[in-house]
Amino acid sequence: MSDLPLLRFLRRCHGEFAPNSSGKLADYIPELTKANPAHFGICIATVDGYVHEMGDSLVPFTIQSISKAFVFAMALESIGAEKVEATIGVEPSGDAFNSIRLNAANRPFNPMVNAGAIACSSLVCDAEGNGAFDRILHELSRFAGRDLDYDGAVFESERATGDRNRAIAYLLRTHGVLKCEVDRALDVYFRQCAVQVTARDLSIMAATLANNGVNPVTGESVLSPYVVARTLSVMVSAGMYDYAGEWGYRIGIPAKSGVGGGIVAALPSQLGLGIYSPLLDAHGHSVRGVQTCEALSSRFDLHLLNRVADVRTCVGAAYDLGGVSSRRSRQPAEQVILDAQQASGITLELAGAINFGNMEYVSRRLADAKGRAIQAIVDFRRVPTVSPAAVRLLEDSLDDMAAAGVTVTLSGTAHIPARRVRQAARTDFSR
Repeated sequence: MSDLPLLRFLRRCHGEFAPNSSGKLADYIPELTKANPAHFGICIATVDGYVHEMGDSLVPFTIQSISKAFVFAMALESIGAEKVEATIGVEPSGDAFNSIRLNAANRPFNPMVNAGAIACSSLVCDAEGNGAFDRILHELSRFAGRDLDYDGAVFESERATGDRNRAIAYLLRTHGVLKCEVDRALDVYFRQCAVQVTARDLSIMAATLANNGVNPVTGESVLSPYVVARTLSVMVSAGMYDYAGEWGYRIGIPAKSGVGGGIVAALPSQLGLGIYSPLLDAHGHSVRGVQTCEALSSRFDLHLLNRVADVRTCVGAAYDLGGVSSRRSRQPAEQVILDAQQASGITLELAGAINFGNMEYVSRRLADAKGRAIQAIVDFRRVPTVSPAAVRLLEDSLDDMAAAGVTVTLSGTAHIPARRVRQAARTDFSR
């Protein structure tokens, strides 16, 4: 495929930020000091599985704290939200990632700081026993769409220098947060941090979150929408630690960083971003990675809260029975009936993806017709998706119309995952 606009922009970012040699390699894990400070890879994966990559996007490095977001998601999915939420909070701490501090209930502030991540790994240990790390590696591989492995040298280096994490783990065990042995939980935690990925892997992992839990490359459903929403929420508030507020203000994309030099960011329904550059700023984030994310967000208005949409555009056409002519020849008596009834029915032709806001507008258009119409047609043939919230609103709107004596006929609803709505489709013209 020819050089695409987004790839050209990534090339400009790479060329502009690569000469920036500020920051330093993580040195509290000695093995990480062996990273090449010149490495710089950028990769974007779209929710339909297309990958744009630039620079050192295939250079392997250890995932480090980025694993926290995905192991948290895995725990929510497999262990259950009730148990995970009873053990780990979801409030930002305002502290550095390795702070030895718990909240007022003696629980970790959130799963993105070390205390929360260690607690999360211990929950997996409790559930999976000796197979805990194998399960984590398997799940991370599902996110990436390929089999991953871990770096044994980095694991040993982390274990040899992990006294601060041991202090955190013993504090958690003192307050009953850790049920398993400290060394067992930390062994799993250190190994998950040492899993090797590339910027390309991170982009696909992020795109899986952006794609409502479905890996856009393999097509495999990895997470439920409930878990995706909760994971992205914590990434927004705590994924960048004591820089989370600044990140949210300037960049506004759910993200997680790791001291291996990676940044992962997921923009719902649009893209996943993976960046690798091992020189870190004072907060422990990739210097060039932060620059790239800020440039992308600014250039393309990717801030999560900077959305522009008009719900009214979902109605492609609206008319009563007299507003459209038929090619069919009518007998005079039939035409008299049609002429008399032309104002008694309305048709709404919908177009595009329908969400809560769109359906709220449609429900008002239907309600406006209750006093003058006895029948309504809502055409979904040009609607690719309908959100669950929109379906619930539609169901309630159908109840209201029925109570008012208005017959509603739905067209082209075979793809709408709601039994009541399909049952209400008196006639389906999609064939």
